[in-house]
Amino acid sequence: MTVELGTTAIVGRRDDFSLLTTRNKAVSGGPLMHEDILSRLIAARDAVGQWISDNKARLDQQHEKNIAATDSELDSEIKAEGGLNAPMDSSTPHQTIIKEKNIVVKLYLTKQSKLDEKSTRSKSLFDSRDVLASDSRIAGSFIQSSLAGVRVNQNRLVDWANSYEAARLAQVYSETASRLKAKEQFLAHIEESQAA
Repeated sequence: MTVELGTTAIVGRRDDFSLLTTRNKAVSGGPLMHEDILSRLIAARDAVGQWISDNKARLDQQHEKNIAATDSELDSEIKAEGGLNAPMDSSTPHQTIIKEKNIVVKLYLTKQSKLDEKSTRSKSLFDSRDVLASDSRIAGSFIQSSLAGVRVNQNRLVDWANSYEAARLAQVYSETASRLKAKEQFLAHIEESQAA
């Protein structure tokens, strides 16, 4: 089964950046220290960039595991539906071919639906941008700074992580649907040759 890490595993504690979300204080009636704001801004950008890199690596690793498990997952799903998922040719009974093809089509439609869902989710959460092309250089877009202080927008960061995972899952479902489509076409070809 395709594994989804989900928000809890991606984010862990929601207060990871609480030390960076601070307000500046005037120094005994004097002006705010711009150097202090700049150092906090740099620290926040570095911390968010590292968080993005770490979580991207974790999600990419899970993606590779999901892709590697595609064949065994398909085998299990076809068998769970009553199929054989065994080599077939024109000597395979016609009813077996039809049953297997119907199972494959049903699974294909399910995977295609999940692909559409994840694809839409990846775009809706992160401003319809290509989230897979993002990297730690986007860290600044999650940070707000002013003379009052530096703040990390953790909710937007969670949106990025969820969008990234959804985009990776869409790739998995796309690959799975593609393999099912090829299997369906192969079975349809056998069915046609049996009818001839």
